Amino acid sequence: MVPRAGPLCLALALVLAGCAGVAPGGEQTTTDPTETATPTATTATVDASTVADGPATTAMPPTLESAALSAVDRELLGRAVGNDSVRVTRTNATGRVTPETDGWRVRYRGTLYRLSWQYGGLYGEYRLHDATEVNASTVDPSTGVVAYANLTPDARRLFDAALAGNESELSAPGAFPDQLRDNGYVTRGGDYYALEVAVADHVVYRLSLVEVES
Repeated sequence: MVPRAGPLCLALALVLAGCAGVAPGGEQTTTDPTETATPTATTATVDASTVADGPATTAMPPTLESAALSAVDRELLGRAVGNDSVRVTRTNATGRVTPETDGWRVRYRGTLYRLSWQYGGLYGEYRLHDATEVNASTVDPSTGVVAYANLTPDARRLFDAALAGNESELSAPGAFPDQLRDNGYVTRGGDYYALEVAVADHVVYRLSLVEVES
């Protein structure tokens, strides 16, 4: 007679079979290795054209050689070297040395300088363009009336020249007579003359030269 296995032995056999990877039906189970995620190494690529070789460099400003400049430019540079700065009106800066050369360099008499331009505002010049006799009824006293006898010698000279048809030269505000600038009419011998004063506005700069290492 073959001894039968008791319930306890059968349960123990089932537990041992499960630990060995054997299914209750006697079939062995295996794990597919492809089901396990394997980390993939990635390599970053860098475009060499986007990598700077070193610190950015600043382009050097242009350099003017005084020997190649006009006599007017050289005269201006000479005045700037001999003074802290010189006053230049924009309309007079017609050569190579202009406000557009701010920060440039210039070699003058063997020494290298940096050009420095500073804006100085507007500058007005005056001239007596004409003096025309008008009817007294058209005179507007609010514009100012000055008697010829009260004119200064300079104002009288310009007025006489204007009556003769000679336009005066441009004068700086301090040099042009206030009597002609602030009044619209001159009266002489009972007659009235309308003054036509022309004003020329100029942009003013100050130029200085700063010596730099060559």
